Amino acid sequence: PENARMVRIVQPVIDQAAKIDNNERSRIFEAHLKLTMEKPQDGGKRPDYVIWPETSIPFIVTQNPDALVRIADALEDGQILIAGAVRTENDGAGTPTRYYNSAYMIDSQGQIIGGYDKVHLVPFGEYLPLESVWMRLGLNAVAAFPGGYSAGPRYQHLTTPDGTRLLPLICYEVIFPSESAEAAATADAIVNLTNDGWFGYTPGPWQHFHQARIHAVEMGVPVIRNSNSGVSAIIDAYGRVTTGLDFGVVGKIDGPIPARINLSNRMFSTHAYFWLVEIVLILSTLLNRRSFAERHN
Repeated sequence: PENARMVRIVQPVIDQAAKIDNNERSRIFEAHLKLTMEKPQDGGKRPDYVIWPETSIPFIVTQNPDALVRIADALEDGQILIAGAVRTENDGAGTPTRYYNSAYMIDSQGQIIGGYDKVHLVPFGEYLPLESVWMRLGLNAVAAFPGGYSAGPRYQHLTTPDGTRLLPLICYEVIFPSESAEAAATADAIVNLTNDGWFGYTPGPWQHFHQARIHAVEMGVPVIRNSNSGVSAIIDAYGRVTTGLDFGVVGKIDGPIPARINLSNRMFSTHAYFWLVEIVLILSTLLNRRSFAERHN
């Protein structure tokens, strides 16, 4: 659309070892800021929104006002940053601190104007089921915090000052469309923040990327996907990639947010199509087995 909002995806490709090294925090933060401040190529339109990947802010940002000042310096007037970060919450002295895998919406004044806490946590990655049992055996969650991450209460939009409704989905939340379907039904775009660097150079990053494309088709909503290490892309509501960055490529991409499509004229629901395909596969398998048996009798 002519009036489409422009978005920038920042793909910094931060090594996993560096992400957990306290001495690397300033360098990591500056790498994100540098890509944020780069001018659009060929005199292109300035991005309205800048997207950083999952847990990209290497500080507890509410405890580090200088980080918010630096973000304000990097953003142009009216720009919005959506960035992954760890959020903490404490009910008072003597109570344990809770940690959340979150997304913040930050304006060009360095103010946090919205936030979302991840709802669907990854077992053994972000929390340990039956934690006390596993801890006695010496097993910790991959992204370890005392007590693991806590889950957010609900899927919800980050609504920008211009009224654009963005639905943040963090990491593998994008592969569970039924869970966030109600929020997706009224979203202008889905923003998928992830870090697939854990996989290394394996099929994992590409599998996760293609699952995000399927999600766009299922919901009829464009997906803005930012992965720390790639694959990052702007995906339209038909699952087509309009622009992207491959795995392991440091850089940024700018592009318009595609329009969502109306799915109300579908003859069947997504679930009906799923079961229709399942029935066809089962019948095909039974017919093939019967044909095989007849040929060998």
